[in-house]
Amino acid sequence: MKRKTLYDVGLCLLATAVLFAAQSARAADKVSADRLLPPDVKVFVSISNVEEVKQRWPQTLFGQLQRDEDVAEFRKAVELQLSKLSAEWEKQIGVKMKDMLGVPSGELTFGLWQTAGKSLSAVVLLDFGESEATMEKLLERADKALSEQQAERKVDEFEETRITTYTVPSDEDEDDKDGHSFSYFLKDSFVVFGTDISALETVLARWDGKHSQTFADNKTYRYIIERCKSEQGQPLFRWYVDPIGLAQNAIVAQKNPQLQMMFGMLPILGINQLQAIGGSIDIATGQYDSISRMVVYADAPRHGVLNVFQFPAVQQKPPQWVSAATSTYLAVNWDVAGAYAAIETLFDSFRGPGALAKLMDGVANSETGPKLHPKKDLIDLLSGRIHILFDGENSQGKNDDAEADELPQQRMLVALGLKDSDKMKAVLEKIAGIPGFPGKSRQFRGETLYELPLVLLAGAGSGTMGLGVAREHLMIASQVTLLEDVIRAGKDQKSLAETAEYRRNAGQFPAKTSILGFQKQGTQAKAGYELLRSGGLGVLIPGIDFTKLPPFGTVQKYLRASGSYFVPDEHGAYAVSFTLRDKD
Repeated sequence: MKRKTLYDVGLCLLATAVLFAAQSARAADKVSADRLLPPDVKVFVSISNVEEVKQRWPQTLFGQLQRDEDVAEFRKAVELQLSKLSAEWEKQIGVKMKDMLGVPSGELTFGLWQTAGKSLSAVVLLDFGESEATMEKLLERADKALSEQQAERKVDEFEETRITTYTVPSDEDEDDKDGHSFSYFLKDSFVVFGTDISALETVLARWDGKHSQTFADNKTYRYIIERCKSEQGQPLFRWYVDPIGLAQNAIVAQKNPQLQMMFGMLPILGINQLQAIGGSIDIATGQYDSISRMVVYADAPRHGVLNVFQFPAVQQKPPQWVSAATSTYLAVNWDVAGAYAAIETLFDSFRGPGALAKLMDGVANSETGPKLHPKKDLIDLLSGRIHILFDGENSQGKNDDAEADELPQQRMLVALGLKDSDKMKAVLEKIAGIPGFPGKSRQFRGETLYELPLVLLAGAGSGTMGLGVAREHLMIASQVTLLEDVIRAGKDQKSLAETAEYRRNAGQFPAKTSILGFQKQGTQAKAGYELLRSGGLGVLIPGIDFTKLPPFGTVQKYLRASGSYFVPDEHGAYAVSFTLRDKD
């Protein structure tokens, strides 16, 4: 008896080992979606593992917010509405919403490319894991619905796989008299939908992962994904867009000679050198609550329009006069001289050598103008250093009688670095002397300010905008009060660069950047949140009572400051945007 028991246990262990090995082999056999698509993909969006997203989401700040007790009342209201929707869904579809949402298990991918001799083809690949029964129910329900629409159903076979195609008759007033069709197949734990059968055959031909021509081998895509990989390996989200390829396909489809002629100008403008834009997004990984990486990939050597956008990397941080109250800050280092040279080359290529210089001279010598040379008296004075900032409240000009819960008024300032402040002051004085100049000048702490009606900035609100030269910058403010705050700021003022929030994010910045950004998300989100909480946007989602949302203070605890930066890349530009996790 004992020997038989040991024998049975041995068989069970052996069977378990074989089953585990088989499951492991099946998992290992799954080929990444980028190896199932052809090389010339125009759009690629992929979630590498849906289950992993579900597991990581509760660790994020927004996942924590969902579980906050102060959100319980609103959460119950949403759950009640979802339960009603789920009941209706089950009645119509025959599958519970919870089960349907649980279908995506592994990779979920969308791909778009040009099929030979046809327009763009699209596919969606979905790994349903252990939810095969639910998937089959959904497909059966879809088949019934399509049959009711008198759709023609056809089954073909390719690579030992059944491909089902439905063609839905078109309406009489539609241009496409052949109707609309789509196809799908089930294989292993995947369902793959496509706009046409040839697209699915393209995927099936690569199903074993051994095909010699795949999107994963596209050198541009490969470089972008390698540059944007996560510290933990493959990121949760990957994306890729070939904008020029998409535009070309759209123009060809339009069959418009004028558009095709315009597209033929792209090589002259240098825009065709832009090969792709792509990147990755990750959540709850390492020290980041969320992090996105992006590469703008362009062929070298670059010419034409692309040379207008040259941003050399330098050391950057907020100047002392950027107050700690600043909610959003952006620093840019632009090669202004290089940008002008690129524009001049393009302009002269169409109008003849020296054409732009002659135009500038003509403006400078105009009898009706202020006798200013646009290049020598304006452009050449700019250093290329640019600071853009928003603050969340008007600390100097706030009405003492204002209610405590009054929404802060966003003020904006753009500061352009100058090579010679005195020359720019003289330029502004000349401009202000032009008959009909809409502003007026006044002195403020030794600086000349020009006040103009804010109506010049459409939709910016009421008040008076300010213009002036201060702190070696040409400054333009949406509210003159902000320009006054910048001028009066002394060394005793706490600057943004000295705040703990900024310093923590700045620890992730490279020593030199082309563009540097910092944002206090709480300040930026308050206006929209209060509008939502007031019920002003309730009509967007019927049945959800947004007045049950908690006060903004509850949400603000989970809105951390975020940082971002651009740096030059050997193939274009590399950008990162991130929000840090709470310290342990």
